[in-house]
Amino acid sequence: MLFNCQGYLIANDQSKHEVSLNASPLGLTIKMTSTDSQIAFIPRGTIDSVLTWFRSINEVNKTGTLDLESIDRNIKVTIDIELCNLQNLERLLRGKVLFKRRPCFKRINSIANNIFLLQIEGTNNYMVEKMAYFPHVSYDTSNLTRFEQIKQEQMILNNLRDHPHPSIIQLEEISCDDNSISILIEYCPGGDLLKFLNQNNHDINHQLVMKKLLNVVQHLHSLDILHRDIKLQNVLLRIPKDVNSLVLADFGLACHKSQIPYYNTRCGTPGYTAPEVFTQSIYDCKADIFSCGVIFFNLLTLKNPFGSSRNPQALLLKNIAVDYELTHLDLIKTRNPLAYDLVIQMLQKDSKLRPSATQCLQHPFFNQVIVEQKEGSTFDNIQFNNPIHQMVKVNQTKPHQMPQFK
Repeated sequence: MLFNCQGYLIANDQSKHEVSLNASPLGLTIKMTSTDSQIAFIPRGTIDSVLTWFRSINEVNKTGTLDLESIDRNIKVTIDIELCNLQNLERLLRGKVLFKRRPCFKRINSIANNIFLLQIEGTNNYMVEKMAYFPHVSYDTSNLTRFEQIKQEQMILNNLRDHPHPSIIQLEEISCDDNSISILIEYCPGGDLLKFLNQNNHDINHQLVMKKLLNVVQHLHSLDILHRDIKLQNVLLRIPKDVNSLVLADFGLACHKSQIPYYNTRCGTPGYTAPEVFTQSIYDCKADIFSCGVIFFNLLTLKNPFGSSRNPQALLLKNIAVDYELTHLDLIKTRNPLAYDLVIQMLQKDSKLRPSATQCLQHPFFNQVIVEQKEGSTFDNIQFNNPIHQMVKVNQTKPHQMPQFK
């Protein structure tokens, strides 16, 4: 976040004084130009300082008046600024600092407990709000957990805004009122991958889904960030029925590798979580690979490897033991042996035997060309219209670049 512009501070006597506004990785600094003295500093990426932001626009002069107030930091300034700079500044600060909740956001639907669909008044723009009460308002355990996850998610997503990836959900704004804090994230009207898989299991391109998912996981791991809750419900589509628009969402349990022993060490969703997360206090990025492997298994077989969530205790025990039914993969082993080979490796119980995201993407499964069955043709007297059960042909144009997988 690097941005500089000039403006004019409007004093109580309405006199104007030139100031510079500098948005840096640390936050927003406002200085008097004449003396180079700092008159305000709003730190970036913290929920400890609330910024009340009001603006009025003069369309004729292409200028705006910006009112900034932060009671806890004893800041109250009014600045005249060029309209283009005002818009750039607001864009840079959204999601970086904690804004006082603005009335233009209207809740139009409840998605889940304390998660709402918002509409920006007078527009067709939507966002998703995740809300928690401040600890001094509610000491309820579930609220305190939600509050900590919101703090963690905004920290991780702020970090990722400096290292963008097209398949990561976007943090739009952090806001609050006297009782609660919210993060506003982009709305994905295509829904989640679980819903898409249930409705379109004959049309889904599992090769493309896994390539995009592993690509974003590779990006996270290059930054030493673990997601720790990768599942079908947390993979969203920006565009309905378009897996090219896939994004990874819900970073409330994500953390940096250095945080693993201290922040929700045992976390995730049973049925998707790597076994070492249940049994060890220290683990690494390979935990996410296991979760991706569960998604891959779901795509290939239309089943969760560890059974139904309707029997949570049995699901948990099978997950910890990595006890899944290999017979579910029998048809895949015959029709697409490379897919079978990769999913088996990703679901290794010993994390040391699992490939990294980079190694997964180098697997020859991603070099194969899918050959669709022609209408009326047969293969062992079976029709295969589902991409999951298509015959495959391996692209051997560059075999020397393919790693050898056992």
